[in-house]
Amino acid sequence: MDRIQDNAELFEQLLERHPDAIHSVGRDGLIIYANATATQLLGYSNEELVGMPISNLYAPELMGLVESGFNRLRREGELSVCDSAVLDKDGKRIAVE
Repeated sequence: MDRIQDNAELFEQLLERHPDAIHSVGRDGLIIYANATATQLLGYSNEELVGMPISNLYAPELMGLVESGFNRLRREGELSVCDSAVLDKDGKRIAVE
């Protein structure tokens, strides 16, 4: 195994074991990665989350804020942290940062 592959595997293990819910979203707004904490918190399987539009997770009244944050990320490469809320599979609101 080469060093790059070792580092990639270590990084993946760190993400999977991280106590915070972590997900990654493609430019098209679809979730491309979700760690185990995210699946547990939200009540979805990984297969359900990956490929889901990120807009399905955020409380509807916050979508304007979420979309402006993603637009800023696309333009400037920066994402600011803010208080928000997501909805789990059963529709329960969960406060997130």
